[in-house]
Amino acid sequence: MTKFLISPSIVAFICALTTFAFPQIVSAKDFYRMATLGPGTTPYMVSTTFATIVNKELKDQEIQVNATGKGTQHAIEAAKGQLDFFITANIVQRLMSSGKAMYSKISTAPEMSKKLRSLFMFPAGTYHFVVYEKSGIKEIKDIKDKKVFVGPKGSAINNVVQAIIKGSTGYEAGKDYEAVETSFDAGGAAFQDQRVDVYVNITNPPSPVISQVSLTNEIRLLDLGDVSSNPELTKLYENRPGRFIATIAADAYGENQMNTSEVQTLGAYMGMATNEDVPEEDVYNMLKIFWTGLDEMKSESPWLSAISLDSVFASANMPLHLGAVKYYQEVGLEIPAELLPAN
Repeated sequence: MTKFLISPSIVAFICALTTFAFPQIVSAKDFYRMATLGPGTTPYMVSTTFATIVNKELKDQEIQVNATGKGTQHAIEAAKGQLDFFITANIVQRLMSSGKAMYSKISTAPEMSKKLRSLFMFPAGTYHFVVYEKSGIKEIKDIKDKKVFVGPKGSAINNVVQAIIKGSTGYEAGKDYEAVETSFDAGGAAFQDQRVDVYVNITNPPSPVISQVSLTNEIRLLDLGDVSSNPELTKLYENRPGRFIATIAADAYGENQMNTSEVQTLGAYMGMATNEDVPEEDVYNMLKIFWTGLDEMKSESPWLSAISLDSVFASANMPLHLGAVKYYQEVGLEIPAELLPAN
């Protein structure tokens, strides 16, 4: 057999020529960034379900989910184009558009809020105040001098939880109880490891985090009392779109939930949002495949039963994305005039 020796320079030339003549096929898939709240929350589960359905059914788009940070910061990042999808709430948009509270030091916040667009609202669930039965904590006033997970520092949920505690007990963080302000993921882990006495979260029951604890431990959900007759609690939901009085069943978490009657608490709506620069057709296709595929997943995930087209506009105060307008008009929903975008 005859052997031919080819110089390295010729090999390099042939490789370059081949690459030039036959360019690699580049994928046209569009990647989108989504930020959500921590594991154990309904917003987290809605976000991951949305991404799972989209990634499975749409070959040209892929959503990458990140469950870190705070929803109030996510809104700023989305307005700057650093995020494509995020979780919001009526109060977040109100504060950002008016430059108040956590947005008071961001002079451009009101202008940036104009770039945000709503996709849909959903029941984020009810505020769960959960303790181990063996802790001896039977009612909300028993949390004095205890460690209470209240959500990430500076988050809207953190502010609401502390307001609920103050309204129902008069207690203040740092004075009457220790507020544990970590991520939702870390807070859930701390409760499972019994490093905090009270775990607070907003979720549609049954919450996976709480359900896991109740499999091997007796738990109790703390009742807030007669919410409607407590003026301090009433002002937390009256004239506050997106908040409402709610109850949790005495057996929502099975036989290890030691409540003997339904639990009085507060609930809230949240929403998924984007910015105006995400292509209309992509948003339309994502919403269409999400709402079409959601029913199939409800049999496997009971908490999804609360998510439906009936509440997509509930407490919304942000204009809809054009892709959302197209889809909801297509399925025959009557869109409130104030939610139609100007452009």
